Amino acid sequence: MTERNDQDVVFSVLEEADMPADLDLAIRDILVECFPHNADHYARTRDWHSAPSWSVVGLEPDGTVAAHCAMVERTVEVAGNRRVTVAGVQGFSVRPGLRGTGFSDRLMKRALDEARSRGIDAGLLFCLPKLEAVYGRMGWRTVHYPVTTRDESGNPVPLPEKNIAMVIPLNIEEFPEGTVDLLGPDW
Repeated sequence: MTERNDQDVVFSVLEEADMPADLDLAIRDILVECFPHNADHYARTRDWHSAPSWSVVGLEPDGTVAAHCAMVERTVEVAGNRRVTVAGVQGFSVRPGLRGTGFSDRLMKRALDEARSRGIDAGLLFCLPKLEAVYGRMGWRTVHYPVTTRDESGNPVPLPEKNIAMVIPLNIEEFPEGTVDLLGPDW
C-alpha cells in the first residue's frame, strides 16, 4: 500500500448546481468503495433521500477524490414549535488508506466551518451505532428524542431504529431539546 500524505489533499466547496459530471462520477466511485452494501444505489446517484445543497471534496494532487461530504440545508422543527436551520451530513466518506489518521476530523471541520459561515444553526447527521463514538469524538452529541422524517405523502414517519441522530451546534449555543421533525425525507 502506498502511504499518502493527507496534508497534500486540497478541500474544495462546490455548490450542487456547479458540480461537474466527471467529479460527480468520481464522488460516486468513492461512495461505492466506502459503502459497498449500497453500491448499486451509489453507482447511479450521490443522493440518498434528499439532494445535497453543496459538498466538500478532498482532492489529492493527481485529482483523485480522497474524501467527500455532502450537506443538505434544511429547516427542521424541534419540540413542535422551534425552527432550526441545519446542515445535514450526507455521504461522509474517506478512502480507506486515509482512515485512522485524523483525516476525517479535517474533512468534518471543513464542512462545519462552511456551514457556520453560511449562518446555519447546527449540524445534523444520522449514523449507525458503530460510528457514534467516532462522531462523538468530533463533538457531535446523540439526540435522545424521537426524530421523524416524512414519507412521499408528507406523513410523519419515525427515523429507522438502526439510525442514530446526532447534532452539533454551529451558530446557536445549544441544540434545543425535544422531538425533531425533519419536515421532509432524511438525507
